[in-house]
Amino acid sequence: DQVRLTSYAGTDSGSTWGPAPLTASGVSVSGRVISSEGRGVRSANVTITDDRGTTRNVRTGSHGNFIFEDVEVGRTYIIGVQSRRFSFTAQVVQVFDTLTDLNFVAGNF
Repeated sequence: DQVRLTSYAGTDSGSTWGPAPLTASGVSVSGRVISSEGRGVRSANVTITDDRGTTRNVRTGSHGNFIFEDVEVGRTYIIGVQSRRFSFTAQVVQVFDTLTDLNFVAGNF
């Protein structure tokens, strides 16, 4: 792993300078929910659950797009979709960087 030092914390005298504490920044996880014909499924409920059981939900937009912001890297997540008209298989993903192509294709009930 590479660490890039971008700032310092210390006193004005310079005698106690050292690296500033690093903070974890989240990434985004996004994708699209589509029917078997390739049409976006709007208003589907997309859920992301981390390996500690913390759950967040978003609804898809008019073209089936969704996005979760500030997702912690280095964790395993289960992402599932619920819709009144379609069924979907949940996906297990490990997040190490931004994901932009996490797609769900519907099956029929």
